[in-house]
Amino acid sequence: MQIRKSLCALVLLASTVATSSSWALFGLFDSDSIAAGSRYAFIPSKIEPRIVVIDTQNDELAAELGLTQVANNLIISDSLNLLVATHSESSLISLVDLETQSSLSPMDIGMTADVGLLHPLDQYMAFGNNQGQVSLWDMQTRKKMFQVNDLDSAVNLTFSVDGSRLFIVEPRDRKISVVALTEQSVIAEIDLPEPTQSKDNQVGSVQIKPEISSISRSADGYTGFLSITSENTVVVLDLLKLEIKKIISVDSEPVRPFSTADNRYVLIPHRAAESIYVLDALSLDIRRNIKTGVPARELNTGWLDTVAFVMSANSEEIAVVDLEKLALEQTITLTSQPDGGLVTSDSKRLYTALLNTNRIARIDVRSREVLEINSNISGLSNIKIAVSNNVCH
Repeated sequence: MQIRKSLCALVLLASTVATSSSWALFGLFDSDSIAAGSRYAFIPSKIEPRIVVIDTQNDELAAELGLTQVANNLIISDSLNLLVATHSESSLISLVDLETQSSLSPMDIGMTADVGLLHPLDQYMAFGNNQGQVSLWDMQTRKKMFQVNDLDSAVNLTFSVDGSRLFIVEPRDRKISVVALTEQSVIAEIDLPEPTQSKDNQVGSVQIKPEISSISRSADGYTGFLSITSENTVVVLDLLKLEIKKIISVDSEPVRPFSTADNRYVLIPHRAAESIYVLDALSLDIRRNIKTGVPARELNTGWLDTVAFVMSANSEEIAVVDLEKLALEQTITLTSQPDGGLVTSDSKRLYTALLNTNRIARIDVRSREVLEINSNISGLSNIKIAVSNNVCH
């Protein structure tokens, strides 16, 4: 047990090498740097062109930043001290220097961006949209590297662990397009399984677009997992050979899988079934089906992967699951419905925006103590931090 925790701690430390999201200006507090990647969390408003910055060391507001328009996504580069905000109605992206909190000249990326994703090397960013366009940019030089068009959609994006490939899930075409960064083009396609009963996915002769999650990587990066939510299926992928390893039938409405950093489990939270399937990461056998009583929006782990938090999709609850005993431990009730969660890189604190409010909830992963942080900005959603404990997304 001690060895496992030590290995997990090393993986969590290694995760201090990146992930995503970003913003623009009018700091209302002070001019101190907010560039420490594992310290500051950023929560945009979905109704105001503003963002809250939380100091996760002190659990207090560090800044409130303003934009010229509402942002739909944030990408943060720790090595570049750069925040990027994308806007659904514009091809312009907003840039902020986190060292000085100064607004930089906006960039025109030549396409709208519904999502953005940080490359593992922390210098490049991929932007995708529902129109089937994806482009890769070097954010140090502010130069476009290449763009791929004519995909079904390009919003479910995942980089390979070494950053050499970009995996794009295309739900309507039921495939994964694999883009190689060296070739700057699609080099392979992985066909996803057809539904076991075609009537589940059709109305008359018109096919309904299936609900499919983005790919989550195993801790070593060699295996990928995605949920076909609308068909109660999880697909296991070999990300080196670019082929399907296994197809697993699961409970009703699985959402995006979560691979623990210790490479012990793959956790499959379910929305309709209100449960978690626990898969052995090596054998892919189902170890346990844990009833949580919470319709899952997403799942996060904390405290060296010994506990999991299931965020509710439609209530004020978070289910807490003991990953040592593989059992439901307790249910936390908040004052409002939680959004997606974010766990700090030391795995000690979970943060989530409370939907339709101006508040952020902080949960101590060990004591389960809840603290609410008030802001002056309403409609908070989609919290981001540059460095977290999530190594599978």
